Amino acid sequence: LNGALFRTSDTVGYQATLTTGSTPTQVDIYLGALLPDGVTFVSFVPSPGGTIAFVFGPVPVPFLANTTLAPHVVPFSYTFAWSEPVGTYYTYTGIVVAETDPLQPANQLSLAIQAFQFMP
Repeated sequence: LNGALFRTSDTVGYQATLTTGSTPTQVDIYLGALLPDGVTFVSFVPSPGGTIAFVFGPVPVPFLANTTLAPHVVPFSYTFAWSEPVGTYYTYTGIVVAETDPLQPANQLSLAIQAFQFMP
């Protein structure tokens, strides 16, 4: 994460570097953020043309599902407009046992969380 405080017109940069380790053969990989309301997840998912799309909802959506964990770098950037919710965001990168509930700690193989603030 390229900063801790962002304002309107600032660009947040985020890069997740996924590497192999002593994990099960198949995993689900999650990338995204928890919005300031503390409930809504925005998941980052691949979209056509090599871009990343947002999926909003109360439960994270996998970036990659039921996949063999291999080294992978996921860069992401977003420029804030004035319309985003003000407050603390938590970016997350998670690797869980394939096809399991990502919110259950027993299924989580790796979880990284970083906070930042948006104040227009």
